[in-house]
Amino acid sequence: MSAHYNYYKVLLPIPKNGILTYRSEIFIPRGKRVKVSLRNRVEYGIVLDDDIPNENISYKDILEVLDDDFKINDNFIKLIFSIARYYCNDVGVVLNSLISKKIFFSDIEIKNEQKIINKKSFVLNEKQQEIFNGIVKKISKFDVHYIHGVTGSGKTEIYIKLIEKIISEGKQVLYLLPEIALTSQLTKRISERLGFNVDVYHSKLAFKKRQEIFWRFALGYSNILLGTRSALFIPADNIGLIIVDEEHENTLKQDESPYMHLRDMAVLYAKQLNIPIILGSATPSVESFYNCRIGKYNYYHLGERYNNSFMPLIEVVKLNKDEMIGKVLSLKLCDEIGERLKRGEQVILFLNKKGYAHNMICNDCGSHVMCPNCTVGLTFYQRQRKFVCHYCGESFDNYICPACGSDSLYEYSYGIEHVQKVVEELFNVSVLKLDTSEITSHTALEKKLKLFENKEYQILLGTQIIAKGFNFKDVTLVGIVDVDRLLSMPDFRSFERCYQLVHQVGGRAGRFDKPGKILIQTFNTENPFFNFLNDTNSFYNFELSKREAYGYPPYKKLCRILFEHSNKERCEITAFEVTNVIKNELDVQVLGPAKAPIFKIRNKFRYQCIIKSNTLKELHNACKIALEKFHSFKKGNILMKIDIDPYNFM
Repeated sequence: MSAHYNYYKVLLPIPKNGILTYRSEIFIPRGKRVKVSLRNRVEYGIVLDDDIPNENISYKDILEVLDDDFKINDNFIKLIFSIARYYCNDVGVVLNSLISKKIFFSDIEIKNEQKIINKKSFVLNEKQQEIFNGIVKKISKFDVHYIHGVTGSGKTEIYIKLIEKIISEGKQVLYLLPEIALTSQLTKRISERLGFNVDVYHSKLAFKKRQEIFWRFALGYSNILLGTRSALFIPADNIGLIIVDEEHENTLKQDESPYMHLRDMAVLYAKQLNIPIILGSATPSVESFYNCRIGKYNYYHLGERYNNSFMPLIEVVKLNKDEMIGKVLSLKLCDEIGERLKRGEQVILFLNKKGYAHNMICNDCGSHVMCPNCTVGLTFYQRQRKFVCHYCGESFDNYICPACGSDSLYEYSYGIEHVQKVVEELFNVSVLKLDTSEITSHTALEKKLKLFENKEYQILLGTQIIAKGFNFKDVTLVGIVDVDRLLSMPDFRSFERCYQLVHQVGGRAGRFDKPGKILIQTFNTENPFFNFLNDTNSFYNFELSKREAYGYPPYKKLCRILFEHSNKERCEITAFEVTNVIKNELDVQVLGPAKAPIFKIRNKFRYQCIIKSNTLKELHNACKIALEKFHSFKKGNILMKIDIDPYNFM
């Protein structure tokens, strides 16, 4: 007697054809994790729905159902499909890029209970309580609540009171952050307020620890999880509140397919779950500020610091290249640093350039020092005595000019290694340098921050990593070493990003009882950017009016289509073929195709086009046409990448 088979669609984390049909003699409910065979290898997937078999196809068996009790909930599966639709991607690609297969399909292991610690009480002030009460009135269903609070205003304390309420109702809370750097001080603070150690989930944890925390939250043994992007993709059943802190950060946008923005997908997930979501920042993204203005988000404002300390004074200093010390510091900034050191206070210096020298030219012929694989300059690291490309990762011990054969180089744009050397020689102190090139683990970052917190260093010098929510009671001066480079980036968001960085880094100054100051160095004090540093509403009005005039978000939907291939001519022809079809068939604005600002990376040439449309539906139609044309026209291994709501145009 022949066996009776059930046929199931199985979602697999693979690049193409992410949904395949398998058979089984047993009934398998939707959402179960299964082991299957795919092209002579073992793969894991999620059972979706029953399927009707085609009698002309021979189907493979499902090899194993991974467990008896646990299954992926429908809302999580729906989220994966929603992300795939929004970002015009195959659902298998989305699942593969957003989960850790090793953990997602691992055996369930739960060991430790949440450790109870002494609870520190905290009382909200009148304004905080008013915001808390306003959110609580709407906490039973989906709503987006935006807390716009200046640095040090106490947004986190409101979050914690809301977390306590949700937990008391037997629900879970997902607290999302843009980067691991933010988790250390925040975890300690939240744990002390709640009275137990809060679980933290991010990619730098050891595998066993990540696995344990994943299953604790997925199965409801943990009632709050603090984490980065990957934490959103833990299939917990009982989430009652999502918080996205520092929602303005561009690191929330994934820089590879499916190019997902964590904030936007967290809002989408909250809507699916019919639960509230809290967004917060001292410097809202322009899109979020617009959503608050038109009433799409509930808006709450904290305009003063919690402990009645004053916001730091902002001073803009005009640079004179003939008077600069070490070619990077103004006399004014040096004087201000010296005063703080005499008073036993601390200083933070911000320069978003790693290495020693960022731009170099050949002394003999004037050619720029470029990566041979990419059309970008090499960064020189003095301590390692290496030239490094931050795009392809290749490094060189020596550089010989390909144009003339000379090894004599001239540096004219400096990174934080050079600034560190200048400051240490000038003030005879050790400077703590902090950038991503030397932070190899979360523990290493914590150790460095602890050194500064304990005042073993008076000066902290860093890149964007120091623009996060750190609290240091003796920091009274923040110096922005090179604001002009940030303002000159070829990106319609350059003013916005610069505004956010200045206020986020500057917000580390004067957070307690000592007054703070932000000193910004620039060669061009007439730049209109500086008119808005102390007027938030005027800045957002300026940005919104500019974007409306030129057709950028939030007034238009945007898509970037990037073509990459080792053959320049083939890449260019394909870009024009695909772009021309969109121009001919749809009433959308198409810019390009043109060479990408960085024309070559890892020996692959790059062309791009930008599509602007009035609606998401129009944009999706354009992407659909682009995909159809590309697959019918492509030859060889040329790549086409679609980025909806792009943040990177380089």
